[in-house]
Amino acid sequence: MTDKKKSLDFILDAEKVARILFSPSHIAEGRVSPKAFRLEILRGGAEDYISVLRDEEEKLQQVSVNFKPRTQGDKIYGYTLLKANEIRELDTELENRTVTLTPKPSKNLPLHAGISLYINNKKITAKDVSSDID
Repeated sequence: MTDKKKSLDFILDAEKVARILFSPSHIAEGRVSPKAFRLEILRGGAEDYISVLRDEEEKLQQVSVNFKPRTQGDKIYGYTLLKANEIRELDTELENRTVTLTPKPSKNLPLHAGISLYINNKKITAKDVSSDID
């Protein structure tokens, strides 16, 4: 699917999104750590979604180098690809949980998107999550 064909309003189930990874924060013993998908408290407030990119695989390496690490000492490691339909199917066995994947375009990142978690129809933020999750 080319960038021009991607809807800025909806992410198709067949699409893949990428989570940019930094080391050592997102990598443990050579593998992606759960920390790579943790909501954080940032200077601007508590995150309420996990940032991902909708982009062509062949462009991701080029785009990912523009991201700056949040943690001192981190360096860009790469990215992991996730399927949109599999993200949306997370936690479906729990009636009170919903995982969404929605476009969050900006001027600099028109194909930016976010993964959000709702519990009992309440959007979860970093303030709602234990900070000791590793």
